Parts: sequence; C-alpha cells; structure tokens
Amino acid sequence: LRMMFVGDSITHGFEADYTWRFRLWEWLKATDVPFTFVGPYTGVCGPMAAHPPRPPRLMELPPPGPEDNDDFPRIEWGYAKDVPSDFDAHHFATSGERADRVKELIHARVEEYRPEMLLILLGFNDLSWGGAQPEVLLENIKTIVDVARASNANTKFIIGNVVHEQFGSPDLDARTSAYNELLNSTYPSWSTAASPVHYADVAAAYTCGPHRNCTSTIDGLHPNDLGAYQIANAFSKPLIDHFSIGHQPVQIPSTWTDRAIDPPSNLKASGSPMGITVTWDRPFGVPQFNVRRRSGDEGWTVEYGVGMNRTDTILPRAGIQYEYQVRSCLGLRCSKWSSESVTAISDRRTSPPPENVRTTPTPLGFEVEWSPPEDANSWNITQYDVLFINRLLTDVQVHVGTRNHSAILEGLPSGPFSIVGHILDVGVSVWTDPEGGGLPTFGRQVRPGTTRTPRAPSRLRSKTVNGTAVRLTWEWNKDSAGF
Repeated sequence: LRMMFVGDSITHGFEADYTWRFRLWEWLKATDVPFTFVGPYTGVCGPMAAHPPRPPRLMELPPPGPEDNDDFPRIEWGYAKDVPSDFDAHHFATSGERADRVKELIHARVEEYRPEMLLILLGFNDLSWGGAQPEVLLENIKTIVDVARASNANTKFIIGNVVHEQFGSPDLDARTSAYNELLNSTYPSWSTAASPVHYADVAAAYTCGPHRNCTSTIDGLHPNDLGAYQIANAFSKPLIDHFSIGHQPVQIPSTWTDRAIDPPSNLKASGSPMGITVTWDRPFGVPQFNVRRRSGDEGWTVEYGVGMNRTDTILPRAGIQYEYQVRSCLGLRCSKWSSESVTAISDRRTSPPPENVRTTPTPLGFEVEWSPPEDANSWNITQYDVLFINRLLTDVQVHVGTRNHSAILEGLPSGPFSIVGHILDVGVSVWTDPEGGGLPTFGRQVRPGTTRTPRAPSRLRSKTVNGTAVRLTWEWNKDSAGF
C-alpha cells in the first residue's frame, strides 16, 4: 500500500521531533499489511540558517508561484536521535502549507509518486493567517481529492479535520469549528465505490484549544511527542474501521517527558555596518531563541522568537554600546539565560537616507515618490525599501522593495486586511552593497481612500498649561491624516 502524507508543519515536524508520521509508521509495522510511504521529502523542517539582514522582495518581480514556498528550510533527516534509520520518512508536507496551494501541486505529486492512499491534514494556515472562510477551505480540500482522483480513480483518502489553537482569536476558533462541522457532514458524499473518502477526527484526539489544557503541544499549536501519538491515533482509527488495517488504535501514552532544552553557547558580538551583530552556537532541536540587551544602567530589552542563531540590532549611529545574553526556547518553555554575556559597540556606516519623500493617497492605498540620497554616486545602491506602519497596529511594519524612485502600493477595498481609511506612516530607506540597509526618511502621513485635499482645521484653541507649555486643540475632518 503506497501511502502519502499531505500536510503542513503539524505533519512536517521540526528538528528533534518524532512526528506523528513516525508514530503511525511504528504502528503500521506491527500489522500484517505491506506498506510504504511515498513523497518528495524525507526530513523535518530544519533550523533557519543564520544570515545578515536582507532587503525586502522587489515589487518588480513576478508574484511567487505555488512552488516558491521557501520560508522554511528543508533537511533530509533531523528527527529525534533515537528514531531508527530504517524509518520510511517520505512525505509531502511543508511548514506553512495551505490547501489553496496544494491543489495546484497535487497533480504533479500524484503523477510522480503514484500513491494509493492520501493521508491529508491541512487547513490551519488557510483559516488562520490565510483568512479563508470555512466554505472556501472545504472547496479547496475537495479540489485536492478531485485532482488526485483524476490521476488514479482508485485513490483512497483519509482527511483529518483542523486542530484548535490555544492562543487563537475567537473568530479563528469559530471558523475552525465551522469548517470541521462542514467537513464531517460533507465528506461522505465525496466517496465513490473505487475511491472512498474517510474522516479522521484529529481535533477531538488532540488535547489543545482555547478552552483546553494544551498538553499535546510545544506552543499551543504544534505537537510535542504526546500530540504526535494523538494525531497518529486519530488516523489509525479509520485505517482499522474502513480498511481492516490493524486491530487496536495507536496507543496514547499516559505519561511523557518534556524534551530537555540546552542553553546556547559560544556567544559573540561585534559592531557591523547596520549596528551590532550577535551570534551563538545552536543546540540540536532548538527552533527559537530569546535575546536580551541593555546599554549602561538601562533595564533589559528582550527580543522574542529569534529563529536564527544570530540577531542584528539596528542602531541609528555608531558608538552605541550594548550587552547581550541569549536563551534557547522550545515553544513556551525556555532554558536559563546564557551564563556568559557579550558586549559590542555599534559600527553603523550605511548610506544617507533618500530625500524629498512625498506621499499621496489613492483610492486603495498610496503613492510615494523620493529623490536619491545625497552623494548617491559614492554608494553601490542596490534598491530602495518602502515601509509603512499602520497607526492602529503600531508593531506591524510592511516592507516592499523597488529599484525605482516611486511606488504605488494598493490593497483590498475593505475587510481586516484593507488599509483604506487607516492613517499610515510611510518611509523610504536605501540598501547598498555591502553595507546593507540605511535609516528611513518619512514623508507626511497618508490616509488611503481619501483623495480630497483636507479642509483646514477649525475652532483652534490654545490654553496655557504652565510657564513653558501651551495646549492646542482643534476640530478636524475625516480627510485629514496628520497636522
């Protein structure tokens, strides 16, 4: 029986994971059914390689296609150290994967690897950061079934529902439940006599969600080893009930041990063209780090969720000194801070910023123009970085690259991802080789969707606060973005 896993990070796994694929393989080996796992990949999602800050993608390039999902590095193995080397690890799962992308890729994968059964666990990314409605996700899953069946009319399917996230929004939780109900009520109609479709109730087996103690995860979503057993258990049940493979479901252990987290070592810090660079050695199986820094007698400032064994502190000038410590993190658990600390002084030496940044609102976004920096011919300018900051989401910056001296950025007319009606701070910086990114010059604030010149403020009032301060107030209209 040729079986292919189709999934996202929950199926792909991370360095030092066992994965639910391995736990199902162990269970299948104890049955009397010959089987093999097929697919283009064999490993887990590897650690992110350390690299200096990178400029944003050029808007002049064509949009990424379905094959351009390179945000998560692949490695050929990387499982927990006691996973045996004869584990048949082939799969078709990619961290960050979505059903709307898989439907474009599944035909080629089925043609090449000829699976007789697909074990599908997709949908979380579609519903969460993809923003999909349950009906749209259901349609995309059905398309995957139809396309795979067109290549082999005898393909068999087991489709898992979507797990709940511990820290997700109420809207995500509601759409996840709605999708699971839709899938459960709809999947029987997808079956044919030669190509049955069955359901794995992963969400029920997986002890995680906004109202559950998430013992099955490392971070409120991704499985630890207990979670891997739970997902394998959910898929083993339809294998028993509908395909007579095995007799008892995958046994879920009553106790388990959290993986030990070693602290990082060999910390180094040095001044660099954009500020200060800090590096360290990554322990096996550690996907993220926290980095804290302080200058002089200041308190610590902590940078959370650093995916590389490197961080760059972007500083406004040379001569600023910082002290650093680092700790390893696996989801919500972290090691102690490194016993050693390192110190460095900023060596900022990048191009001066662009000049004459001018912003203009458009119906769905804004246009921005600028002039090259002073003494531009003295620098090897590779591109510009247009950034905007939504005043309602002050910690979110969007960066877009261009080689031109102007850009038009527009989006959706309405909805949670629209910028229409929001006040934006818009800036432009220069990237040069080899120095990197410079500091931005900001233009006037802009309000997309407002193309009329705002009226002058009215009813200006002033009030003396004290001997050195005056409070000014005025009335404004909805066409204004700043004053």
